[in-house]
Amino acid sequence: MLEAAIQLDVITPEQAAALIDKSKTLGEWFVEQEEGKAGKPEDGGQRKLDALGVLALLLFNLVVLAGIGWIVLRVLRLL
Repeated sequence: MLEAAIQLDVITPEQAAALIDKSKTLGEWFVEQEEGKAGKPEDGGQRKLDALGVLALLLFNLVVLAGIGWIVLRVLRLL
């Protein structure tokens, strides 16, 4: 696992050696790295963008459904 992480430039060989000396796994190292990133303000910006995308999709679906409903009503009126 450590060799693959080194080849992917996720971790340096020196960091891998330190992990082996401390008897830590790569997963534990990832958790330590992620703890420092948790709760940063820039994460909120991505959530707002995601929410805006979902809202846009919902509005688009509403317009499509309204159009289909309008067409159905027009066809039923002709019968």
